Amino acid sequence: MMFVLALSLLSGLNAGLCIGKYSGLIGSVFFQSYFHNPSIAATQSLMAALFGMLPIGALSTGHFGDALGRRWCLIASATLMAAGCFIESLPLFVNQVSFEVLLVGRGTCGLAVGALLTLTPLYISETVLSEERGVMEVSYQLFIACGVFTDYVLQYFLLTGSNMEVGWKVCLASQLPSALCFCLLALVVPESPRWLAQQSDQDGLRRELSRLRAPVEQQLLDTEVNMMINQNKPAPAVEWSGLLAAVKENNSLMAFGLLLWVQGSGIDTITQYAPEIFANPSDGSKADEKQALLSTVWMGLILVLSTPLPLFVIDTYGRRPLLLVGAIGAPLSMALLALGETLSLSISIRFIWRIAFVILFIVAFNFGIVSVGTVVPPELLASRVRGKIIAVGTAAAMLLNYASVTSYLSLRASIGNAGTFALYSLMNAMFASFAVAYIPETLGCELDADTSSLLEDDMIDKMERPTLANPQD
Repeated sequence: MMFVLALSLLSGLNAGLCIGKYSGLIGSVFFQSYFHNPSIAATQSLMAALFGMLPIGALSTGHFGDALGRRWCLIASATLMAAGCFIESLPLFVNQVSFEVLLVGRGTCGLAVGALLTLTPLYISETVLSEERGVMEVSYQLFIACGVFTDYVLQYFLLTGSNMEVGWKVCLASQLPSALCFCLLALVVPESPRWLAQQSDQDGLRRELSRLRAPVEQQLLDTEVNMMINQNKPAPAVEWSGLLAAVKENNSLMAFGLLLWVQGSGIDTITQYAPEIFANPSDGSKADEKQALLSTVWMGLILVLSTPLPLFVIDTYGRRPLLLVGAIGAPLSMALLALGETLSLSISIRFIWRIAFVILFIVAFNFGIVSVGTVVPPELLASRVRGKIIAVGTAAAMLLNYASVTSYLSLRASIGNAGTFALYSLMNAMFASFAVAYIPETLGCELDADTSSLLEDDMIDKMERPTLANPQD
């Protein structure tokens, strides 16, 4: 279990550091001066370069994760992460670096993050016991939030202190040590037991399970080995040619819907442009940059503090109570943000209004969207399709996320703050309606179990464990 926890920590931390790295930098006068005042289009391209490469990284894990194993994909992702961070660190060590170099570095990190956002939850779900799955998946989201928050804190102190001229360079280089540590960890993590079972590698399965479950009684180990072999041996991973038929299955569609909601909710528009949101009054004046960065730190703290909330209920009371919180809170908070932009408020009151409802959105997102959207899809899908369905669904969701991040500044200039927030409210309402109507309770569901009975109301009420599916069915 220590392997999984360490992997979750470093994977999540590095993903979060990549996501929040540029949020405060793009407004720094020293950053802008160094790169000769890049245009809005160039700035949007930089912010979106990470998200534009996420789908490619996600799709790659769907293929190579099934062909070569989860472990080798983790090693490749960690290597890409370190390479991208090194490229982004160059301004600290080189006199002059072009803006395009940052685009290359951020895009390389995007490949790594896309793979990790797909692969790490998949690896966790295939590695830990069912009673620990919810807690471990939510912990991964907590570590991502910690990475984003770390960026915000560094930006506040390094971009507002006496060393602002070099502070933004330190911000860019700050992730390199953790990326290198992640590379070292990826070399020693065990392979996924479920993947080994699909390969009918009983010796490898026994070896890796003994590492993951140590200390464990031999009888319990033999029971788990036999169960995984019997479940997966007759059902190898689906080929790409058969993916379309798998996507049309109800469980796949439900998993797709949740993955799209996580990325399409607007959360990364908040994480990427938080200082811009807080420091852009409707009257066109400019709010104090230090105040905006400090507000971003508080927002990041809420992001971290609200992420663990599902830990206390997700494996006790189930997934659907959390889902309802997100279904109500996310559209409502965005709608109230839009309403605030239409009211005649002073600059200070509008500033407080934005902070309050951005925080409400973050709490709703962490409590009811990302927790359910991370835990439930692997529980709905069988091992033969899990890797590719999650990879394709995550890639599609990331394209939606890319569209929102790359268009935010232009959208705000076109339809204003009120119209932009209203659009996000509508999108969240649509995803929430689908999720509440169709997503079943999966509490206690073993991977590769027959989840069709979960759609029945009596199954939801009794919270019984579903019987194992016949692999020949």
